[in-house]
Amino acid sequence: MEPSIGKLRESARQWIDAWNRRDLDGILEHYADNVRICSPMVTVRTGSPDGWLHGKANLRDYFAMGLRKPDIRFELIDVLIGINAVTVVYRRENGAMVADCSELDAHGRIIRMIACYGSPAGTP
Repeated sequence: MEPSIGKLRESARQWIDAWNRRDLDGILEHYADNVRICSPMVTVRTGSPDGWLHGKANLRDYFAMGLRKPDIRFELIDVLIGINAVTVVYRRENGAMVADCSELDAHGRIIRMIACYGSPAGTP
């Protein structure tokens, strides 16, 4: 059964809050064990040329790298709802807008996510 719109919006708020509290387990509870993500930051942090990361164990290590950034802060802008999908739009501490477009499993956990980044504040 597909999660309700209200549940998806609340899940996005909880995800943002977990990042801002630096709660790695709280962040990871939103992802399925067989998750796949693609992000420009995967390339930056891991050197992976295609930007893909597979599996929750690898995601834990990857997110732990991000949480070491001392000034990390996310501001929720919007939550866009699709069929078995959600896009979370947020602003990073550097002013960059980010859209995480996610496909969800039957329990509302992310099984596939593609992150798209805007430019940091003050850059063309």
